[in-house]
Parts: sequence; structure tokens; C-alpha cells
Amino acid sequence: MAQPKPTPKPPKLQWSSSLLADWQPGQKWDVDPYEHSKPEERAKRARLAWQDKPRTFHSLYHENKQRVEDCWTKCAAMQTCRDLAEELHQALEKAPLEDLRPNAAGEKSRIFSRAQAMKRVLEKADPTLVSETATDATEEPGSTHDPSKLTSRQHTNKQMRIQRSSNEAEPDATPDQCVMSVCLLMAALYEQTPFTQGDVRKRIYSDFTLLKRHFRQDELVVLHGRSGPVRELFDSIKDLDKRGGLQNLIGIRFEDWKVYDRVSKFIMAEELEAQVTAITSEGPVGKFVCRLHTFVTLCTLHMRLTRELFAAAFADTHPPKGQNEWMTSKDELDFVDFTEAMARNTPFRHAPREPQFYCWMYAPEVNAPTDMLERIFGKGACRLPAMNDACAMPDDAVHHVSPEEGYSLDVDRACQVDWAEETSSLCPVGYPWCDDLLGAYFDRIRRQGGRRPPGSKASAQGNGHTHGSTPTPAVKQEQPPMSAAAGVVSQQAGSIKSEHQSAPGATPVANGQAHANGGAPAATAAPERKAALHNAEETGRLALPLGMFLVGIICSGSYTNTQIHVEDLLLMSINLNIFGAPKVWWWLPQEAVQAFKEYGEEMTEGGRRELYTKSISPFLLDNDTHTEHLLPLTILRDIGAKRALQMPGMAVLTMPGYAFHFTTSIGFNIAESANLFLEVMGWTFEKLWLSRPVEQYSSDQEEDDMAKYLHDTGVLATLGIPYRKPRHAAEVHRELAPRVPGGFYQDSATGKELRRCLVNPDHVKYVAMPPPMPVFKMDAKGTVVPVPGSGATALPPNVVITV
Repeated sequence: MAQPKPTPKPPKLQWSSSLLADWQPGQKWDVDPYEHSKPEERAKRARLAWQDKPRTFHSLYHENKQRVEDCWTKCAAMQTCRDLAEELHQALEKAPLEDLRPNAAGEKSRIFSRAQAMKRVLEKADPTLVSETATDATEEPGSTHDPSKLTSRQHTNKQMRIQRSSNEAEPDATPDQCVMSVCLLMAALYEQTPFTQGDVRKRIYSDFTLLKRHFRQDELVVLHGRSGPVRELFDSIKDLDKRGGLQNLIGIRFEDWKVYDRVSKFIMAEELEAQVTAITSEGPVGKFVCRLHTFVTLCTLHMRLTRELFAAAFADTHPPKGQNEWMTSKDELDFVDFTEAMARNTPFRHAPREPQFYCWMYAPEVNAPTDMLERIFGKGACRLPAMNDACAMPDDAVHHVSPEEGYSLDVDRACQVDWAEETSSLCPVGYPWCDDLLGAYFDRIRRQGGRRPPGSKASAQGNGHTHGSTPTPAVKQEQPPMSAAAGVVSQQAGSIKSEHQSAPGATPVANGQAHANGGAPAATAAPERKAALHNAEETGRLALPLGMFLVGIICSGSYTNTQIHVEDLLLMSINLNIFGAPKVWWWLPQEAVQAFKEYGEEMTEGGRRELYTKSISPFLLDNDTHTEHLLPLTILRDIGAKRALQMPGMAVLTMPGYAFHFTTSIGFNIAESANLFLEVMGWTFEKLWLSRPVEQYSSDQEEDDMAKYLHDTGVLATLGIPYRKPRHAAEVHRELAPRVPGGFYQDSATGKELRRCLVNPDHVKYVAMPPPMPVFKMDAKGTVVPVPGSGATALPPNVVITV
């Protein structure tokens, strides 16, 4: 009788470079899922949970385009906004026209008449859009306000201007003027002729050709997997770094993403208002407030009008003479490239010598207090401004006492929770408290047995700890009441953000402002000094600046762009496209950073200061020609910049250091953004702290907001990081060895093979780096000698060291 064959055992996992290519979903490997105490075992689990594979701009779109369709069809709020957008479209179509002449004057008159008709419909639909022309000096006292009878000059009796850089004053256009500028863009897109004639059409085709020929095959390393513990995601990123696979920007694709129920409730919430920035290709002109669903309606109309313009005047038509690419309706990426070309070349002025502009929109701070979130999503559903249905928070962990005091985190409660074991990998966007900065801060408090009592030496150092043998005296602070300890005033919370996305239009209070609020140009006036934040170990509450260590909600429309920037304090940023249209990311790989620094630091009159304070728009035109871009696509191509596409359900992670980037939105989308830090690519937080750009600090301000935040809350003191201020750039000329991914070099002192350093030569030419600390050792004869490479020199004969 034949013996039955034994059941074959599952293959033993061999950890090699071919693992990721052989991995199949659902395969069970011989690995204990609970054995994660050792770093190598955690790395194995991370590889099982998250695969990494290069993706091109082309493949990212076609693999995920169904997600975009799901956003428009599976969200009930979008159908409502489309119906409202149809009413605005009808207003543009049926507007009474006074001048039908086929010339420039008739075109401007028709655009203005259509914009007025659309604006009247908007004001009836949304009471928050209150016209300010009723209080203009041009109206007589007691007269009845009738917007239909306003002339062009009455709409623009206050001169509008564009804030092109941080060297200029903040934009101060009235809300009525900003709304009118948005309506003018919609009317111009409906009229179409401003974009189909003359030099504008040629420039659109020229940029479209460059985008289609040179920037569709750029590769981006993308991690993809299903949501799991946050630790697995972070371990996978670190494991990828060990294998030399990290670059300045990577993608994270969540396989279990869906159209979340919270999105529809969030959009249609009547009590939720958005502060919208009106932006041109040159910079912002001002702000206005409207309901969020009004903003979404305007963005929906903008997408529709752009697509109608593409189909009617550009798709399947002969391009201008020259070697230009055809735009076709069959290639869906042609519309993506066309939209970006439109953002780069849309005229910013409606009429010559008239202060009227074509503006698109950006809402960088659509956040709400916890009580409003509970009214929108349901009692106990969420205490965080996050759209992910799985992102919840214990009621006793996060506090939001009032809009003035902002959000704060209960330190004792946070130390009791292992945030790295949260079940949703989307959580690092909502609360990145398991990273190597705040996560290390909470770990240090746990190891020391809890918070130190008020007045103790360690806690006092949080407000007075300096580097050197003679620390400055600690700032004496009275113990505040618990409500006052809950956080930071709303002005502080708005200016200490991460981009989020560094887009134009926010009103900065300091130079190191946020990615989330757009990194707008800074004001020329001296910033108002803020009161010191309270030490978190003393009060038990750690302030959570929105967009920095707490998720910030960003709503963008078509053409919305961010400024060219690096993150505050050179931290990492994570940005999740939770819903809507794709977003284009431009980024610099390691090998291209130095060339871009040399070009960018001389691109504008403000030089390095404007580059490092998020003040330069990527679409900025030359002041002399007003037709040539200061950063044309040809320069980006020659420098080596890369282009990536962020689809719904995909996060983009920028690495620490000089990870320059900027974005452009293809249509309406909702993003969540926050800053965090992981020890990757050779960086520690102490190195970042010492390497922060000098240009982020002004002579009239002691520190920027983020440095002040980490100092005053005691995070630096708890982590044992010396508090140093940056030195002048002229004093700093230290070079680091080039980092080649996966490359090694031989240490001259030990003969061992070591990984290369983190950046190319001269990457830190203009940043504050401390001089190397002299290090000595004792040789076999008992003589004290300097260690090679430490900066130490031989001791004079008269110096005696006692051990």
C-alpha cells in the first residue's frame, strides 16, 4: 500500500533583493507576526505589509483613474455641488451682454457682464458672500444697494495689487474684489477667446509639448499595501532606506482606500466656512469667506469650464506652427498636461491698466473645533479634523477648549498609548506621534517615569536650555490654569504649520511658516512678538499646531499651486490626497539639489531669503518681459527635476533635508497634511536642528515659530538637544560627502566600508552647522593624540590632561 505523500511545508522566506518581485498577495510566509521585538523581525513584517516598486507618471494615472471617477459618482455632496455649478453656468450663458463686437473691447465687456451675473447668483445662494460695495464711498448715504447697477470702476474703487514676494506688503483686496476676480476667471474660461488667440495659445502649446515629451516617464518609488499598524509603515520606510532606495520624495498607495462617508458630510456642513485665498499666477491678491460647499461648487465649475475649453479649442486641432505636440481627446493625460499648462500661462490681469485680475482659489485651513466635528460626524466619531473614517481619538487625549486656544494633547494620556500600534496606517497623517521626534519625546517621558514636577531642573530647561558650559537662566513662568494650558492661540496655530503644501495666500506672522497654509510671502512689517508657549511637562498639555503635529485639511481647486519650498526646520512632510482630482508634484532628487540651489538662490531679487521663506511662485513671470517664466520647464528639465502624480488614496512623503518641491492641482481635491520626522538618510533631529536654513530667520525676530515652539514647550530639553541659534551664512562653508543611494566608501581611519553621507557636496553651504568638536584619544604609549577627522589639533607641550 502506497504511503500518502507528506503535505509540503510553505516555502521558507529568503530575504533577498528578489523578495519584492516574487511576493504575491495572500501568501503566508514562515514568519511569526507577533515577533517584533527585534528590529530585523520588524523589518521582515514591514516588507510583507508594504511592497515598493517604481511607478511612472503615466502608470500612476492609469492604475488609479477609477478612483477619481469614484470620487465624483459615489459622493452625494458632489452631485449637489454639480447642480449648483449648473446654475452658475446658466448665469454665465444667459447674462445680458451690452457689447457684441468681435474685438478686444467687446471681449472684455462680455467677460465683465458674465462675471457680474454669476456673482449675483452666488450672493443669493450663499449669505456669507456679502458684497462690500454697499459701504463704498461711491454710493450715497441711504441709497439702496443694487449690484446689477454697479459699474467696473465701482467694483474696483480700491486699487488691487499682487503680492509677488516676501519683500512686498501683504495683499489687501476686499472680499468683494476677490470674489469678483474669481468670477472674472470663470467668465473668461466660458468666453474662451482670451486663451485661444495670440501669444497665450502659443505658450500653452509650448509648455504642453515639454510636459508631454519630457515629464511623463519620471519614476517615483511607491510603497503600496493595506492599512495596518503605523509601525509597519515607518519600519518599511526605514528598511527601504537601508537598502538605498529612498529619494527626496516617495509615494504611499493605500490599497484599501475608499470614498469615505465623512467627506460628503464635511462638504455639505452648513456651519462650516472656508477662508479662501484668491490667487493669480503671480501671487495672491486677497481673501474672502464662504461656505465650504460654495467653494466646492466654484471648483466644480472651474473644472467643467476648463474641460469645455480643452474640448472646443485645443483637443484634436492643429497646433501652432512649430514642433508642438497634438492634444487629443483619447489620451486622458493630455488634459492633465493641458491643465498644468493653463495654470502656468493664464493671464493674471483682466484688462490693461485696470486693477482687475483672473484668480483661482485655495482654502488651506478648513478645520473645525471638536464640538463642530462631533455635530458633523456624530457624537464620539472623531475629535480630529481628519476625513478618514478609521481615524478616531480617545475623548481624554485631544482637547480643543476654544478657537483661541487651539488643540492640545494630554501628555499623561499620550504616554499611556502605543500610537505605533494603531490599526490604520492612515493615522500618521492625522497624528504623527509615533515618529522619531514627538514619538521619541513621549518615549523619553515614559523612561523617566512620567512628567517632571513643575519647577524641576529638567522642566525649567525647556525655556532656557542653551548649548555650552554656561546655560542661560530659565524663563520663570507661573503655572497657568488648565484652560490656558490647552494650547496656543489661533494666530500661533495658523502660523506654525507644515503642505501641507506651501501655497500662496496665507498671512504669515513669521518667516518659518507652514506648508499647510501655503507658505505665503511674508509681510515686510515687523512681526508681532508672541507670548512663550507653556512647558508641556509642567502643564501636562502639549500644544498641537495644525498642519505641524496635527492634521491640517487643505482644499484646492484647478490651477492651485504651492510655492517652491523646503519644510520648516527641514522636517519631513506627509500629504494624503483623501478625495478628488489628481495633484502634480514637482521635486528635486538628491543629485539635482545643488544645481537647483545655485539657480533658485539667484532667481529673484530677494535671493536666498525668498527661496527659504516660501515666497517664490513656480509660475512667476519676469518683471521686464511679463511673458517669460523665471522658472521655465526647460530649466527644470536641464536641472533634473522630476514630476509625479498623486492620485486619490495616495500619500506623498518628502524626506528630511533639502527636499525642494511644489505642487499643482488638476481639479478639486481634499488633502490632509502634517509634518513628522524619521531618522532616515543619515539625518538625526539634532542634525536637522543645526542645519536649518539661516534665511528662515530675520534680524527683527529672535526665532521662527517652529523653533520657538520646540523650545518653549520643552521638547528640545526633554530630548537632550542643545538649543543653538543659527550663525550667519558667511561663517558656514562645511561640505558633506556625496550620498549615492546604495553606495559605500572606505573609512580612511578604520578601513571599514560605510554608507555614504546624506547629501551632495555644498548642500549646506548656506545653513548653520557647528564646527566639529575636537576629540582626543590615548595611544598605546599613553600619549593624548587628536582623533583624525574630528577637527582636533595636537596639544601644546605645556598642556597637561589629567584622567
